[in-house]
Amino acid sequence: MEASYKGLRVEVEAMVCNKWQTCYLLSVVGPREAVRGVLAAWAKGENVLIEGQRYSAPYRPRSFRSAQLGANVAHGIGYAKGCYFARAPEPYRERLWASRQAEIPIPEEVWPEIRESLRLEGYRAVGLEEPNRYRVLEAIQRAARQPGLA
Repeated sequence: MEASYKGLRVEVEAMVCNKWQTCYLLSVVGPREAVRGVLAAWAKGENVLIEGQRYSAPYRPRSFRSAQLGANVAHGIGYAKGCYFARAPEPYRERLWASRQAEIPIPEEVWPEIRESLRLEGYRAVGLEEPNRYRVLEAIQRAARQPGLA
């Protein structure tokens, strides 16, 4: 998968986006100038082309880091603060993270419903949006009213 911005091209190593094509995590590999150029544009809120489709950065604070891997290759990660990212699903850690973010303990029974509302589409990565405290409370209260879950 390839990402580009104004003639700079990099390989997308992993990404996490929502259904509106807002990219929260963008991990890329390529020449140093291209990696830094694509991620700098993304961090400024510019649209980046990924496989020919436009993806934007979220409105929340975002930044990027890059590191040289070899003489002509660099790796960079652009990410938005306040989200959860991992390489594979980890239900316990995800639920713990969401509970801390929402400042409410999330019962295991309601976690699948809450997780689905937070889930971001991922390519070789897992991502969750920051939970809205009031929506989490509503989901917990709704589950408490269901027979067998109280």
